[in-house]
Amino acid sequence: MTGLIRDIYILTKLELPNSFDRKRIILNFLYLYALSIPCKITGKKKSGTLEDDINDNINIESKIWESFDHIISMYVKYISPKYYMMTYIIKGVATAWHSKSYMEFMKENFTDKHIKIIPEESIKTVEKVARALTDKFEGLDYDTVRLWLLTYQYGLNKFNPDSDKLSQRLANTHIIELGAGIGANVAVHASLSDKGVSVFDIPPMLRLQKQILDRISEDIEMSDISYYSEVEKLIESSKGKKYIVVSYWAFTEFPEGLRKSLDSLIEGAEFSFFACNSEFEGINNLEYMENLTARLKDKKMRSEFIDWNPYKKHSYVLIE
Repeated sequence: MTGLIRDIYILTKLELPNSFDRKRIILNFLYLYALSIPCKITGKKKSGTLEDDINDNINIESKIWESFDHIISMYVKYISPKYYMMTYIIKGVATAWHSKSYMEFMKENFTDKHIKIIPEESIKTVEKVARALTDKFEGLDYDTVRLWLLTYQYGLNKFNPDSDKLSQRLANTHIIELGAGIGANVAVHASLSDKGVSVFDIPPMLRLQKQILDRISEDIEMSDISYYSEVEKLIESSKGKKYIVVSYWAFTEFPEGLRKSLDSLIEGAEFSFFACNSEFEGINNLEYMENLTARLKDKKMRSEFIDWNPYKKHSYVLIE
C-alpha cells in the first residue's frame, strides 16, 4: 500500500497536457483499482518475447512522456488487464474508443470509399482482432474498434494501389512498429505477416502491450512479436532482415534526438510509412520528414493530407 500511495502522490505532481484532467485521471485509476482487487490474473499464452533486463531508466527527454511513463506504470502494477481499455490514458492513444465526438466525425468522414481500397484479407483480419479485443476487455464497442483499426490499414494502402501485391509484401516482410499505442494494430500486422513483428516503445507501454496481446493471442493466430525499448537492440535485431517500418502518430511525437537515432533503421527499410500530426513540441513534422528523407541514401518521400481525420493538416508520409 505504501508504494500505491507514493505513486498516487507522484501522479498529483506530474506535468500533463492541457487536454488531460488530473482529477479525472486519479478518480479513473482509483475506480479501476477497486474493480481489480477481486480479480485473479492467470497465466496466458505468450505472444512474444520481452527482455527480462529491459531498461526502465531510459531518458525519454520529454516531460509529457515521463508523465505518461509513470501513469502507464501504475496501470500495469495495479490494474487488472481486463480493465485496460477503460483507463484514462486510452484517450491519448486510442482517441476514438472513448470520444463520442471523434467517433461521430470518423463515421461521417471515413466511409466506404476509403474502406474499398483495403484488401479483403486485411479487412477480415481487422474484424478478428476487433472481435477478440471486445470479447477480452471491458468497455469496448466492436463497431468502433473495427472502424478505428481499418483507418490504419487504409493509410498503408494509400500509396500501394495494388492491394494483392501489398498483401503479399506484408506477408513476406518483417514489420517494425515505432510507438504501438495499446498494441491493437500490432495484432493485425502479426496476423498478416509470416515474418513477425517488432515493437519499439517505452518500457511500461511495452509491458501493457504485451499483456493485451497475450490475452487476445488465445483467439488469434499471430506470428512472433518482439518488444524493444532500446534503439541499439532494435537496430541490431533488424540486421539481415527484409523489413518495413510503420508508425501511426507516434514517431512524430518522439523527442528529436530519439528520432534521429532511428535514421539508419528507416534507411534500411523496404519502405517506411508514417501517420504524422502537424506539429509536436515546436517541431513542424512535415518539414522534419522532408529533412529526414534528405539525410537518407537513395530515398524519396511522398505525402498526402489525411482527408478523414478531425485534426487539420495531419499527413500520411511514405519514405521509399
